Amino acid sequence: MALSLVLGMMAIFNNSWLSETNEDSGETTSSGLENSMIVNTYKNNTECEATKDMMVGFGVPGEISCDGKELTVLMNIEELCEPDEGGEVTDDCEDVIAANSMGATGMWAGTACALLISVQFVLPKLGLRMLEDLPIIVQTIISWSVGTLMLVGVISWYVLLPEGDANASIGLYLAIIASVVGLSGAAVGQFVATED
Repeated sequence: MALSLVLGMMAIFNNSWLSETNEDSGETTSSGLENSMIVNTYKNNTECEATKDMMVGFGVPGEISCDGKELTVLMNIEELCEPDEGGEVTDDCEDVIAANSMGATGMWAGTACALLISVQFVLPKLGLRMLEDLPIIVQTIISWSVGTLMLVGVISWYVLLPEGDANASIGLYLAIIASVVGLSGAAVGQFVATED
């Protein structure tokens, strides 16, 4: 369950659940549950810094940084989807925010359960017996909830997401692996307990 916890946290904070590369410009656009990121590579650091200064001057939102000749723009998705002058938000923006909200809720709930189980294993080694008295049915429910909640979050995110050309990326893979590890851990734990 500790592995599921670590992978789940990595997925939540990863800014690349979806990724798309423009073959003409070489620009890569990726997005996670909270942020969207644009990465572009220039000929040298001087050109990168000049572009960065120009973007800051034009008031481009987000955090803009140069790492060598690679320019990165990190933007909060909800800020990008703020209402326009007419007070309206595009349907795609509403769908993306709803999808990310559902995905984040499932992932956070699953990692919370994984943390509780991990703490339950660690505390007795420290001489603390606080969680040992939990009924078996409660422990079983929490155990199965880790992978189930994460998987429900990922599926809900995918179903609510508007159609597009972006491809699955590392953040999504981490979330899926975390949910599978969580479900596998619960299944193994229950099977071993039954055999004993």
